[in-house]
Amino acid sequence: MAQVDGRDTDYPLHEISIMDEYSGKTGHVYISLPDRRRQMLSVPLDDETPETELRRFVVAVFNAAADEKAAQAERQALVPKAEAKLRQTTADTADREQAEEQLAVLKARQKSDTRIPRARRDLDAAFDRWEQLTGRRPR
Repeated sequence: MAQVDGRDTDYPLHEISIMDEYSGKTGHVYISLPDRRRQMLSVPLDDETPETELRRFVVAVFNAAADEKAAQAERQALVPKAEAKLRQTTADTADREQAEEQLAVLKARQKSDTRIPRARRDLDAAFDRWEQLTGRRPR
């Protein structure tokens, strides 16, 4: 977050750059923003904030911004591939349509198959005979 014209503004990490400079007992950190503005932060160097710590901080932010730039570029390259795969997947419905057609044909054939009700009647008759012989009906 940076203050621009008295208001807080967030900038994506991959859109900023950072550098540092030192004069005497003061460290200066410059942040370049995407709108080409710069912000400067002056930090007094002492036992609480030694120069090495400020330098480490600047290097860490610089490297994080560089990593984010690389990751952003990779993500941007992946987007067209993912969109193409999505289009291909949503367009390729032939297998599903074929399966639905086969299911409809099978259901229609089973509905019209006279052997199924006859087989159920024969099974019920066999169960009845079994129940008469044993006193128990099979499940």
